[in-house]
Amino acid sequence: MNKKELLQAISIESGLSLKDSKTFLKAFTNVIVEDVKTGGKTSIPKFGSFFCRHKGPRPGRNMHTGAPMIIDETNVLIFKPADNIKKILNSDK
Repeated sequence: MNKKELLQAISIESGLSLKDSKTFLKAFTNVIVEDVKTGGKTSIPKFGSFFCRHKGPRPGRNMHTGAPMIIDETNVLIFKPADNIKKILNSDK
């Protein structure tokens, strides 16, 4: 699902216009990014949590030359789904 399809789905599910759906999605993502950027954790009950994890520098290899190199440290956005979402995703097994 790309952004356009997501906006259409939000619009249909919520009854909002496409413009209002776009405004909602932009605000939603901005709030989450700003919260985790400052070290917070955004939790949405029965959906999951968003938080930031720091990954230190680590050894790696240049994919083109095979030469060893150090991969820089970075912060990554993590999403941890709630237990009920995990059950829904694994209910077919």
